Amino acid sequence: MTILEDLALLEDGWLDGDAGKAITADALARATEVADAAKELGNSTESVFPTEEGGVRFYWSESENQLTVDVEPSGEVSVHTVEMMSGVFQYVSLDWGVGIAEQLAAWLL
Repeated sequence: MTILEDLALLEDGWLDGDAGKAITADALARATEVADAAKELGNSTESVFPTEEGGVRFYWSESENQLTVDVEPSGEVSVHTVEMMSGVFQYVSLDWGVGIAEQLAAWLL
């Protein structure tokens, strides 16, 4: 069983009995695309977490720059990076019409 399959089993209230929504079907589908794209690019991660709102967060702690990919409950995907040497923060919302792997390649290669 993959970590995303495990996370898909979470039910509402997973965080403390009240907070923490189950991961939405849209978020799970897009998170699977992100995981597959990362693997395709040779940069898969085991740092995958549910978000309280019903999404999924990927985190690459071993990357040159801090990299987080958030999949919102709606299925929207955003990338957050911090260049450690310069302290520059970048936030990018990924396009729906373009392949996830193509868009993540800039950060994962």
